Amino acid sequence: IRDKNEALEVDLYSVKEENQALNRELDRLQADNQSLAATLEECKAMIEKEKEEAEKKANDNVEAERRLLEEKSLLEESKAMIEKEKADTEKNLLEEKNKLSNHLLKTKQSLEIIETQKSELQKKSESLAAKLDEMKTMQSRDSAQWMKERNSLTNRLL
Repeated sequence: IRDKNEALEVDLYSVKEENQALNRELDRLQADNQSLAATLEECKAMIEKEKEEAEKKANDNVEAERRLLEEKSLLEESKAMIEKEKADTEKNLLEEKNKLSNHLLKTKQSLEIIETQKSELQKKSESLAAKLDEMKTMQSRDSAQWMKERNSLTNRLL
């Protein structure tokens, strides 16, 4: 019985040592578990923070895209308006060019007519000046003749 008792005590001691080792292992595992749980919580917090930052960035990107689309729309409207104004301006310039070309043509034609009339008037003026000179010459001769006749009559009378 004693041998059995000793064997049982050895077995009990062995079981106690094994139990203590298991308790230490359990404590270590619980400490590891708590450490892992804390790390998991930190990771969850970091992931949540990164998720919030990513959502904020995504919202910012959506807002920026919306603004860019609005700006693009406004720029396209402005471009269309500018192109219409350009087309209208080009049309008006072409009309003005045509009007000016017609006016220039009429002015050139009028100038040619005026030049022709001027030339004709110069010829008439020269002709009239020649006739006037001829008339003056004739009048001077007639006047000289008349003066001779008057002097001759005056001398006869005296």
